[in-house]
Amino acid sequence: MNCDELRSLLPELVDGSLSPAQQAEARAALAACPECRREFEVARQVHAFFQVLRQREGTVPLSVNLERRVLARLQQERCSLELLDLSALALTTWLRELLHMLGTFLVPDWESNESSASVQVEPGP
Repeated sequence: MNCDELRSLLPELVDGSLSPAQQAEARAALAACPECRREFEVARQVHAFFQVLRQREGTVPLSVNLERRVLARLQQERCSLELLDLSALALTTWLRELLHMLGTFLVPDWESNESSASVQVEPGP
């Protein structure tokens, strides 16, 4: 599995909807590529963020495809940021700020509940 194929499967890999064979192939590809592991971690954080939003959703409707669109946009931005030669740390900071802005926009009391919504990231494979 190449990097582009893996990127297209990240949402399904994160939510556990890949077949066991696809999951094994994707995990092997992740083990071989540090950049894909970084993108997987971003996808995992975005997925966790949307899980928190869905739990707190209340009256805020969330499109089923919003998570996938955010990931696609982040991948586009990542390409643009690479052209600017920004570090992975800068990208991570940018992503954190984007997710914070989305949370504040979609969930009015996000600031007061932010500490309970923190996402823990486990070390990669």
